[in-house]
Amino acid sequence: MRIYPPVPKYTDSEKRLIELLARHLLECLEPHVKYSNRPSNHVVLTDNEADELLGNIERIADSKQFYEICHFVEGLTAARSDTDGRLREIYLANRRKRGRTRVAASFHWNDFNERLQSMSFEYFLAMERKLLGACDLNPILIDIVIQMLESTRVKSDEARSRTSAIKSGTIKKKFLDPIRRLCKNSESGPVPRHKIVGAITILADSSVLFTSRDWGVAGTISTISACFIDLTS
Repeated sequence: MRIYPPVPKYTDSEKRLIELLARHLLECLEPHVKYSNRPSNHVVLTDNEADELLGNIERIADSKQFYEICHFVEGLTAARSDTDGRLREIYLANRRKRGRTRVAASFHWNDFNERLQSMSFEYFLAMERKLLGACDLNPILIDIVIQMLESTRVKSDEARSRTSAIKSGTIKKKFLDPIRRLCKNSESGPVPRHKIVGAITILADSSVLFTSRDWGVAGTISTISACFIDLTS
């Protein structure tokens, strides 16, 4: 089945955040990989970059959009309940913001849920690779992200089948904590690279979550998987 190119919707702050996180992740690969364009073998973040990162993540994490993404994805892993009506409204409202119609709303919502259950993990990984390429990530970094996402297959499948719920607040924590720690530089020691991968994954997939059915499904699976990277990598 053909994978259509993603159309990620990033703000300038989000683009810059991905750029800084990706650069730091490349630096974490030393001494195993050498990059001629790196500013230094031992750079973490300058004070200005740390301030910039902190400002960006706080703006993103405090936004209504990010709140809805977290609530939506976490809610889709919980046992079916009355909150499903709220998840449906989040999905349809965000589709409408991107020019989609509410005509046949029940069909589109059911179609999304059916695809969430039926998309194979292999197809999801192929979509994720395409998205990360669209984010201009280094090919070596893309391989690392895909490898770590692959390690979450069992837990991710359990969560999207709604047999293992992701606790409310988990996604925001997985996004914020490693970046805040990174901004402290040597004060708290190096940040494990799998935690940076989790933050990059959450940020990258938030840009496509409501753009189309399949990219919405892939973004949901990826955000779910990002919650388990530190348990399986």
